[in-house]
Amino acid sequence: MPKHFRNASVKIGLDLHNLSTKPDSVVRTGIQQVVFNLLEAQYWQRKKMMEIQVEIVPLPLLPKPQATWSRFKNIMDTNVNSSQYVLKATSKELGIPLTELWNDPEMENAEPWSESKFFSKVVSLDWLVITPLSEFRYVAEEAKRRNPKLRIAVLVYDMVPLIQPELVADGMSQWYSTAYISGIRHFADVLFAISRHTALDCMKELETILGVHVPVIATPLPPEIPSIVEEKPSLLKSYDLVKQSYFICLGTIEPRKNSVWQFAAFYAFGNSFRSCAINISWFWLEPLVGVRKTNCCPKKLRTHMRILCFQAIYHVLKWNN
Repeated sequence: MPKHFRNASVKIGLDLHNLSTKPDSVVRTGIQQVVFNLLEAQYWQRKKMMEIQVEIVPLPLLPKPQATWSRFKNIMDTNVNSSQYVLKATSKELGIPLTELWNDPEMENAEPWSESKFFSKVVSLDWLVITPLSEFRYVAEEAKRRNPKLRIAVLVYDMVPLIQPELVADGMSQWYSTAYISGIRHFADVLFAISRHTALDCMKELETILGVHVPVIATPLPPEIPSIVEEKPSLLKSYDLVKQSYFICLGTIEPRKNSVWQFAAFYAFGNSFRSCAINISWFWLEPLVGVRKTNCCPKKLRTHMRILCFQAIYHVLKWNN
C-alpha cells in the first residue's frame, strides 16, 4: 500500500518457530529452509520496512496446543519450537548476533520464549503470519481473544495430503484436513501460497471453505531468478542434452523422502529418460545403498546418470565406494 494512503504503521508478527526438525542438531526439510530464509530476510529488510512504516516482529515460538486440542496423538509433532542449541547454531550460521537477528535484547543467551511472552507480543500486532506447517488453531483463537483486531495470514506449501493422501504418512491426511484446514477455515484472513500451482489448488479444493472473502496470493518468482527468454544451444550441447520435455526436481532440501523412487523411476525407463543430479551430497545418496526391492543401487545408477555434481571430494569418494 502506498505510504500516503496509510494513516498508521503496520505491525506484522512473523512465525519463525520451526528452524529444525530436531532439538540437538540443525536438520532442515523444505519447510524449515523457508523459515530459515525468512528469518535472514526479515533481518536484512528491517530498516527498509521501517521506512515504509511496516514493523516485522520475528517470533521464535508458537505455543503448543494442549493435549485435549488434538485427537491425533501419533502424528509427528508439527509444532517443533527451536531449542537453545538450534537458535545459537542458526545465529552462528548467519553470522548475525542473536539479539540483532531476533530484534530482542533478551535473546542474548538464546533462552526460548515463554508462552506468556509470545502473547504479550501478539496483543500489539496487526497481522500474525503463520509460516511453518503446524497446528495453529489454539494460538489463533487465544491471540484473537486477546487482540480482536488481529488478522491472520497462513503460508500454504501444498495440498498433497488433501489431494493425494496415498502419498503421505499414515494419519497425515486426516490431521491435515481436520486440524490444519480447520484452522484455515476458522481463522485465516488471507492465504499465501508457495507457488502458483499451490494457489490454484487452494482455490479449487478450499473454494467452499474460503468463499470470496479470503484472498489467495501466489508467491511470485523473485527478480534475481529471471525467466529464460532465449534458447542457448551451446548450453544444451555442453551437457549433452537435446531440446525436449524434461522432468526437473529442483531445490529439494531433504530429498531422502523421495530420492529412491525418483531414481528407480528413471532407471525403470531405461534409455528413454536420463536423470541429472546437481550439487548433491552423500546423505542425499545414502538411502540408495542396499536398496533391493527397487533393483536400483548406486553402481547401476552411476552408469545411468547423465550428470553428477558433488558438493565436496568426500562425497565423491563415498559414491565411488
